[in-house]
Amino acid sequence: MRVVFAINADPREKGEGWSRLASARYRGLIPAAEMVRQQPGLRVDVVAVAELFRPDFDHRIDLLILHQPKIDVVTLGQGFGICLGHIEAMRGAGGRLVIDVSDFKLAPEHDASAARQIGPDGARIYRKMLDQLYRRCDAVTTPSDTLAGLMRGALKDAVPDRAVPVMVIGDPIEVEERPVRFAPGEVVRLLWFGFYGIHAPAMRDFFRAELPRLAAQRRYHLQVLCEPLAPDVVAQQLGSLAGTGEVSFAPWSVPALQQALEDCDIVVLPFVGGSVLSAGKSNNRALQALYAGRHVVAHPIDSYRELAGFCGLDEQLSRAVLAACAMPDSVIEKTRLGQAHVAAHFSAAAIGQQWLAMLQAVKPATTAVPALASTPASIPAIKGDTMSDIHVCWLVPRPAIYKGVETSPAPAAARYRLDLAQAGQHRIRTTYLDLDGSGPEGLKRACGGAMPDIVVLPAMALPDVAQAAGWIRDAGARLVLDLHDGHAAGPAGGEQLRQLASAAVAVAAASPGLAAQYKRETGREAIAVHDPYEGETAAPRFTPGGERLKLAWYGEPSDLPELSGLLNALMPFAAEQPMALEIVVSVPPPLADSLRGATQMSGGRLQVSVTSWSPAAQAAAIADCDAVVLPTPPEPQTNTRGPQRLVAALRGGRLVVAGPTPAHEAFRDAAWIGASLPEGLRWAKQNPALALQRIAAGQAIIEVRHSPLAVATQWASVFDVAMRQAAPQPLAAPARRGLKLNLGCGDKILPGYVNCDALSSRGQGPKVDVQCDVTRTLPFVDGAAEEVLAVHVVEHIWRWEVADVLREWKRVLQSGGRMVLECPNLISAAQELINNPVAAAGPGPEGQRSMWVFYGDPRWRDPLMIHRWGYTPQSLAALMTEAGLVNVRQEPAQYKLREPRDMRIVGEKP
Repeated sequence: MRVVFAINADPREKGEGWSRLASARYRGLIPAAEMVRQQPGLRVDVVAVAELFRPDFDHRIDLLILHQPKIDVVTLGQGFGICLGHIEAMRGAGGRLVIDVSDFKLAPEHDASAARQIGPDGARIYRKMLDQLYRRCDAVTTPSDTLAGLMRGALKDAVPDRAVPVMVIGDPIEVEERPVRFAPGEVVRLLWFGFYGIHAPAMRDFFRAELPRLAAQRRYHLQVLCEPLAPDVVAQQLGSLAGTGEVSFAPWSVPALQQALEDCDIVVLPFVGGSVLSAGKSNNRALQALYAGRHVVAHPIDSYRELAGFCGLDEQLSRAVLAACAMPDSVIEKTRLGQAHVAAHFSAAAIGQQWLAMLQAVKPATTAVPALASTPASIPAIKGDTMSDIHVCWLVPRPAIYKGVETSPAPAAARYRLDLAQAGQHRIRTTYLDLDGSGPEGLKRACGGAMPDIVVLPAMALPDVAQAAGWIRDAGARLVLDLHDGHAAGPAGGEQLRQLASAAVAVAAASPGLAAQYKRETGREAIAVHDPYEGETAAPRFTPGGERLKLAWYGEPSDLPELSGLLNALMPFAAEQPMALEIVVSVPPPLADSLRGATQMSGGRLQVSVTSWSPAAQAAAIADCDAVVLPTPPEPQTNTRGPQRLVAALRGGRLVVAGPTPAHEAFRDAAWIGASLPEGLRWAKQNPALALQRIAAGQAIIEVRHSPLAVATQWASVFDVAMRQAAPQPLAAPARRGLKLNLGCGDKILPGYVNCDALSSRGQGPKVDVQCDVTRTLPFVDGAAEEVLAVHVVEHIWRWEVADVLREWKRVLQSGGRMVLECPNLISAAQELINNPVAAAGPGPEGQRSMWVFYGDPRWRDPLMIHRWGYTPQSLAALMTEAGLVNVRQEPAQYKLREPRDMRIVGEKP
């Protein structure tokens, strides 16, 4: 029998690399070794989850124990169909799938958390991946009863057609047993250890609130063992918050943890409570501390309440520490009981037995398991659950952009946004077409006589693409806008962006900053699609030697304004530290000579050389330097660019000292980011080992966000959004008796109306006729409509925006056309609350005529469904009059609960 543990670990770090990861040890390496030890002849392998995405993975497995994939697996999304294919083949041969869950990821809070990390579309793809896996699993394992309860509830929704068994298998202990000891002296010795990244918010709160409170009553020393960040990075973030106590920071390792447990009195484990984000956490850190004979003080999150008899649980950890010091005998007794409990249930041998018991409970099937219907070949699933029949045409401003011209400033955009970005899109048919003079017929000819599904239009110079956007839409193709630079800075650019927004069905932006700018200008979302890296990765190196510090700067001529600031900053520093700066840029000879003049101005202390840019010249400059310097650009539109120059330096194994731009901020732990570049260079020379750590951290970040496969998956998210919308149809010129528009319709599709909403549908409900944000510019010409109807929409618009929104709605009305607004009546709701203040204040259906009027139905759990203002008949009528409507009056409400909960106000366009 073959059992395979698939763990969340980097496949390139097999062995010692995996042993650094707690989840890999507890949920893979230790159980695998114990199962083989206890049942000789059983074959147990440990692989990385990413291996399942390889076409050549051996799926001949009797039992696959798949650690619930982490968010980074979204970057492998284009190969997720391969993963599911392996699972289907395994199940078809009688194998079984068990999903091992060490963190709860199926709550709306986690969807929101994922959206903050990888964007709304990435979060949706991730959730879809999990749903596909749970539909196929035969059982679920978790390390705690609390997490098991959460999973049982979530699986009822994720897998409604069958009951999926959930079994509790704890995390094994790995430290040595020590005698229980608790005798704090004048200075109580505290210890925290863990993965700093996910615990950073709780640690900041602990340092800011609890340690000063403790220091007021007791001297303490806190040791922090952290991973994966370097201790000095954590110290910089936390040290100033610690009050008057003593705090030391050190890197985590099992031997370091063993020694720290030996030296401490109390292990402190703060959490951010009150959320399912913390409720699903494992309690393995408390288990390690108890087995080592040390008292544990922790916040009372759900999973830690399982150990309440052995630990000190309190919302105020400082209070729990002081209470423990006052009652040492009670603490010793609690810890002894906890140690015995851990030894009985969480030793490596006990955990191995639990996994073997699970193997017996989930025996491989004796017959083949039928494949699930509609197995997707790729994620995201579009156009019949496969992307293989999607045809994408990429328009390019000039043919030279993608034909390998190296000395022009344009090829970088071409490589990043065209050639390299398509490296992982082998399932998508791709056509390139010159933008100039192509038109609908040229587009059709280039695509084999048929219109492509998607046309990608690069907004590298907005005035040049506005006309193209019009004929692409008129031709019936879905337009995807690609924002590569900040060309929309300023009022003119913003207006052009708003015009393009009405034609595009989806937007890709080369950085989160560009995506945010697009949303500010148009009110619509854009998906961040990073620039992919190119070339080979070089080993990290920072060993400045010799008299001069060797620096490099490279870029396009449009980046030159930042060079003057760089040279002005380096001149004074050169008196302290001689430097050689190589500038790699293609400029006319007189300008190159002017840049070299900085050498004479510095008295030779700053030697400046200029090399004409090419990919090879840039790579050579990176290889030859000690650090790459990238100051903050002075132009706001440049600040929105992606971090491709920083990425190139880190891929080349070199430290980056850079100014604070939005694109650079994502690499704050991987480079030196600050306003004073000389200060960063001083830090690097004083801390060469830390500089090397940052380079290595940066290379790991790049692999997740900027690999060609990752970027191809980000493009797939954009195409997913585009393909979920119908191909546009040109709007015919309206007759005098115009359209009837149902704005913000949701799932209330009215016959005889053009039903419009920002969402194409809600859940599995009917599709809208026109997908658009009704609070922004509507995709209809002036005077197109005889009626505008908005039922329960205005209360969802911010009060400071609503007048402008109503004016936009009035614009599309013809003279004499009606605007009909229905919404809750504040007067009725207030009376309902006063008449029954107890029941009417509830969040359920009892508050439908009161609290829901004020705030919206909380059962949606959707910020879009929250009410942002409320109206009386008088205040809404006054608002409509302010927007320019006449003959404004109240009529009987016709939708929702109608009178008296709701009201209907009607006005006419003069």
